[in-house]
Amino acid sequence: MGEVLRLKRESLKTSLSVIEKRIEQQPRPIAELRTLTDFELNDLRKKLGANEITAPDLLYAFQARAIELYRNGNSGIGEFIKDAEIQFRDVARSWDPEVVKAPLFGIPVSVQECCSSKGYDSTYGLVKLCDKPAVDDCILVKVLKAEGAIPFLLTATPQPATSFKGDNSIFGSMHNPYSDRHQPGGGATGEAVLLVQRGSPIGFGTDLSGGIRIPSVFCGLASLKPTTSRISAKGLFEIGGNLSENLKPSVGPIGRKVDHLAQAMLTILRPIMFHLDPNVPPLPFNSEIYKGVSKPKLKIGYYTTFSDSRLIKPVPAVQNAVSRAITVLRSKGHELVEFEPPTPYCALEIFIQSMFADGGRAYVNATDGEPIDEQCATIRSLLRTPDIFRGLADAITKRRIGETAAVARVFTRSKSAESTFKLVEQANNYRDAFSCAWVKAGDLDALICPTWACPAIPNQIPYWYVYAPLLYVALYNLLDYPAGTVPMDFVSEEDVTATLKEAEHFREIGDTYHQKFFELQEGTQHLPIGVQVVSRPFQEETVLRVMRELEERAK
Repeated sequence: MGEVLRLKRESLKTSLSVIEKRIEQQPRPIAELRTLTDFELNDLRKKLGANEITAPDLLYAFQARAIELYRNGNSGIGEFIKDAEIQFRDVARSWDPEVVKAPLFGIPVSVQECCSSKGYDSTYGLVKLCDKPAVDDCILVKVLKAEGAIPFLLTATPQPATSFKGDNSIFGSMHNPYSDRHQPGGGATGEAVLLVQRGSPIGFGTDLSGGIRIPSVFCGLASLKPTTSRISAKGLFEIGGNLSENLKPSVGPIGRKVDHLAQAMLTILRPIMFHLDPNVPPLPFNSEIYKGVSKPKLKIGYYTTFSDSRLIKPVPAVQNAVSRAITVLRSKGHELVEFEPPTPYCALEIFIQSMFADGGRAYVNATDGEPIDEQCATIRSLLRTPDIFRGLADAITKRRIGETAAVARVFTRSKSAESTFKLVEQANNYRDAFSCAWVKAGDLDALICPTWACPAIPNQIPYWYVYAPLLYVALYNLLDYPAGTVPMDFVSEEDVTATLKEAEHFREIGDTYHQKFFELQEGTQHLPIGVQVVSRPFQEETVLRVMRELEERAK
């Protein structure tokens, strides 16, 4: 394994050297090029349209910025795509001038490494997956290239897309750009870390259990998890393959502004994707819905916490962000109504059992022999616990830590095809119940709620708090509803004071679990805080419209 890792790192150095030489050979001063990375996506598009800059100029600028971040560490970068410029020139030469160019034409884009790119590995931070290059591009990458976007690097994924710490034994570990004492989130961590530091104009990642939304809200970015079949996931690399009928990965954009996400969707939802993957509904992006032309006033539900005592409660900063969002949307004339997700703990059980529908065998096999962190080790331990001992483990955990941490029973393995089919039935029944609640609340257009129970979690945090808030994002993977995150503010001194005051209240009533969780929020001042926006399947434009309105007022 050591030799494989050495060869991989040598290959990365070679790629970096090739790109550096190309940048040095281009005529414009590098310092001048780097200033282009200070502009936002829409400004870059205008400069390209006015012929003030060329697409290669822009590519060199972001390559130079990415190399600078890579040299400094904590870049989020996995691999540089060596032939990015050549691929773009081939597309540009054959482009029909009569065809309207996509919004991302000539724009460099980054993609999470599990979005397979021909000739490059998808490692998930696992050494055993090195030197196994993809034989073809996934549909996402094919569409981006066909529409003139320039995929120029692959971003790192923490081991194996489940560690919030950003640990990656191949490309180097990552931390939250706002605080090296806090974690960056799981899944598309590399994208989030890179985008915050302006190493890319726009990025794409995958979301099976919050992989796009968690790092985005931890790092103060906007993101969108679409309905699973709105953007093709064909060609993605998945550990163990597709193991559950209940859960499918979503492919979606991450950016610094909500409108960047809309431009990304406009680029992707084009005829070429509907042709390459006929299972994707041919639904182009509806700009009228996004701009609020077709329905000026919306009915929007909200909740600030789950009602079940077995689920973790959000800290005041998170609940205050949702309250501010409610105020903003009411001021715009929208109707806001309280909403309560039905039987949320039941949804958590279905989600976790669906996530590890094979009994966790694929996860255990993938991490076997790898230098994994304690978060991955905890999941492995839960998956390997014999079912006969799960009740005892939960009883001990409940007594020592708290009821919210007692989840060993939820990881019970499917023992037969019959139990697997029953799990699918349970998921469908829950989706029906949620849909009924949605209609009963007034046939909502959208929903706002927390993304996570706290801002970015500290590096030193007990494992029983790391995944406890998972349902806040995972619920919408289980339902397959589109969901996005939008920054609202930063944690204030008043937020922290209120949190510590509530911690004292939990101590007085004997809720040690929440007391210690709230006490961990000391030192979170100035970390970004955001909210989650949700809508019904295939209503991504509505999600983005609400996010845009919140972003405008959040400024």
